[in-house]
Amino acid sequence: MTSRDPSLSLAAVELPQPKVLEADGNGDILDLTKHLGDFTVTVDKWPRPLLSLLIRGRNDSGSLVNLQLYEKKEISNEQFKNGLNEKIPRVELMKLVNYSSMTVNGMLNLDGHIDLANGKDFEPLSLTIKTKKTDLDELTDFNDKTFDNWTQGTGQQQLEFIEDAAHGGYYLANKNYSQRESSGVILEKTFLTDIGTDYEFTLNIKRGTYGSSGTAVLTLNIDDKNSTEKLINHTDWKNYSFVATATTHKMTVRLINNKPGSDTGFSIDNLRIKSLPAK
Repeated sequence: MTSRDPSLSLAAVELPQPKVLEADGNGDILDLTKHLGDFTVTVDKWPRPLLSLLIRGRNDSGSLVNLQLYEKKEISNEQFKNGLNEKIPRVELMKLVNYSSMTVNGMLNLDGHIDLANGKDFEPLSLTIKTKKTDLDELTDFNDKTFDNWTQGTGQQQLEFIEDAAHGGYYLANKNYSQRESSGVILEKTFLTDIGTDYEFTLNIKRGTYGSSGTAVLTLNIDDKNSTEKLINHTDWKNYSFVATATTHKMTVRLINNKPGSDTGFSIDNLRIKSLPAK
């Protein structure tokens, strides 16, 4: 830990005054004409610093959890020399909510007083704690006529919910009547993931049947990884998929339009993101 108060030093602490034993009178004169040998300087014992170390988080009920690792504890010679190396009980951390925030706070009282109001704070550490693996399997079928938290990007022009007369429910259509540029992200959404786990992005796509005769060119994207371009010139539903390995604990999935302009309308349905079993 690094102190966030660069002025923190022993100079600010009430420490005992050094003494020279051979000093005369009130200790303010050191007469070398009377003392011919060496001289002795002493310092009375001073208090050890006191350390407090606290972990804060929340449990499943939303209540605040405080784990006190140290509470006004006198620092040992080893800790003063090498710093702190303390185990955090796993059983205590497992009490915190999955993907919640936890903080580690430290405080030092250099003068040995137990009043924490006069202590000096260490720079706090904030972490997101993960207590279990992410078993992801999420389907967006648009039957409720919502985007299910998918964000619309610049690669779409006129996304509409269309009733599926043949199968029931709804799907999403990009009619793309405009001549203006419209390449880029159509839809995107971020998911919590496990590093090293494979995730599959699948969806159904077909060419629009409302005046579109051209070929849409779409790409499935997971973070910085892209599928091959998908040429959408068919009027029947086809399923497309793309798999990528998570390299961080968050992953953004995108459907990208690579062909701007009119006459390239398309429809999409059944966007599904799921984690795959370990190989």
